[in-house]
Amino acid sequence: MRKSLLSLVLSLFAASAMAGNFLVEPYVGYASTTGDVAKADTKASGIQYGARLGVNYAVVSFGVQYDQIKSTDYKFKNGGDKSEADFTNLGAFVLASLPVVGWRVWGSYFFDAQAEGTKSGGAIADGTKWGGTAVGLGVGYKLPAVPAAINLEYRKATYDKKDIKPAEAKNESWIGTVSFPLDF
Repeated sequence: MRKSLLSLVLSLFAASAMAGNFLVEPYVGYASTTGDVAKADTKASGIQYGARLGVNYAVVSFGVQYDQIKSTDYKFKNGGDKSEADFTNLGAFVLASLPVVGWRVWGSYFFDAQAEGTKSGGAIADGTKWGGTAVGLGVGYKLPAVPAAINLEYRKATYDKKDIKPAEAKNESWIGTVSFPLDF
């Protein structure tokens, strides 16, 4: 997996050297998530941080995206104790922007989405791991004269690879972020 990611990043550097700009976009925000584990409704929220690295050609950018959500209140909706979980995502994105107006839209496909319990107590036990995929669709507004953007993203994940039962978990997230898109 790491070799694949390294190859992709090196390819992006080579492509950006031929034409276009290299895009670096770190971001930080807040995620609110609902889902189900073994047919039981769950909810979580937490701080998200990550980055997009890619190539920017005029109004279209594409590349790799990585982020992590740290949730300290993962629990069943009908009550119970809270647990903590980390959600990590690695994937690819395509972004279209209208530089004069400031609006931007993007789609992401995360081929490596993972959830891991980091503190027992509620909906996910400490050490429990799920793996799967996720898709995201976002819209944002790049602020004029400042290298910052305000973004809102909807994301849906399915975790079908696990180290314990239940066999599948799903979640849907609304994520608000502030990003800092930089072109080199």
